[in-house]
Amino acid sequence: MAQRLFEAELAPLTRAYRTMRSMLSADITPAEKVDLMRQIYDGFFQHAMTDVTKRLGIVYTPVEIVDFMVRASDAICRKHFGKGLTAEGVHILDPFVGTGTFMHQILTINDADGRPIIRDEDLVRKYRHELHATELVLLAYYVAALKIEAGMESREGFADGRFQQFENIVYGDTFLCNDALVSGRLDGTDDNVQIAKELHQLPIRVAISNPPWSSGQDGAQEDNQNIEYFEIGHRVRESYSALQHKITNCSPGGNATGNLYVKAIRWASDRVGDPVPSAPRTAPSVSGVVAFVHPNSLTTGTALAGMRAALRTEFSDIYVVNLRGDAYKSGAEFAREGSRFSAAVRVTAFSSHFSLAILRTQDSMDRLACTTPRYPSTRIVSRNLPG
Repeated sequence: MAQRLFEAELAPLTRAYRTMRSMLSADITPAEKVDLMRQIYDGFFQHAMTDVTKRLGIVYTPVEIVDFMVRASDAICRKHFGKGLTAEGVHILDPFVGTGTFMHQILTINDADGRPIIRDEDLVRKYRHELHATELVLLAYYVAALKIEAGMESREGFADGRFQQFENIVYGDTFLCNDALVSGRLDGTDDNVQIAKELHQLPIRVAISNPPWSSGQDGAQEDNQNIEYFEIGHRVRESYSALQHKITNCSPGGNATGNLYVKAIRWASDRVGDPVPSAPRTAPSVSGVVAFVHPNSLTTGTALAGMRAALRTEFSDIYVVNLRGDAYKSGAEFAREGSRFSAAVRVTAFSSHFSLAILRTQDSMDRLACTTPRYPSTRIVSRNLPG
């Protein structure tokens, strides 16, 4: 009897696994296979780990957006620094790696000229020494490592077919890792701690990710509070919030500066460039790129005027691509946005109101006036960051 009940409970899972196996073995492109894996795990987290998903702001990114961000980051590095993502010494970090789509695509996709983003002669060095990731959710951590390794295998990058696991991924909370290392409180195996220590000392030139989005629980009855990040919260207050008060003569309203994506941009702005500085940066004195997905509230929200002012001070160039399709607008405003779903990408209603920001710092102090270019596309547009 118990066996029959157990088999009945397993039947839906068995059908699901059979369907996934059939879809993954079908004649689909590698990009479609990666996106299918993303959809599977996105659905799993949304339904099986609802509280964790909300508290940690877990959002997974359509592969089309990932590919655009990777190619754009490569192009901007070449334009401003004279070398692309493939170059030696260009350390790339996804600090919120999720299931590893950004790292996988960096290894596998081509640039606009049809050449691999990571050239064949650079592949082993990049995989072993210059790609880095951090992930807080254990299941996603393992999936990310497997996906990155699969990307390397698809490029036939393992010498003589000898598999080598991806070792540059840290299991831990990006917002806490640096402080935990300094205090000696980082959890995990000895290997994990050593990887984190090595990452802490590296000059990160490109930080690319879709950071977590969460402003906290809607009410105390949810009993699902965000994790408190005291150090990064202090950095947000002394930079973004201080400028907000100076510009508007009032503090940010609601949870604007408490959102995890705000903390993520603050963290990446401090981290990109040379090894973790002892003092916070206040101007673009190092070379590097931050490429993040973010909600449109960053470019339009009154409560984030101080953050926009700080970004213009800290970065020499800011490229913003508005994907439009804002599901939270209505009437004439919604009509101007176009379809609820962008023609170029498939996004959920939750994430159909976002933009892409690629921020570039410079390695000299000769020009502090930030520039934000406009793009005339009717579907993908850029706008200047209002004050």
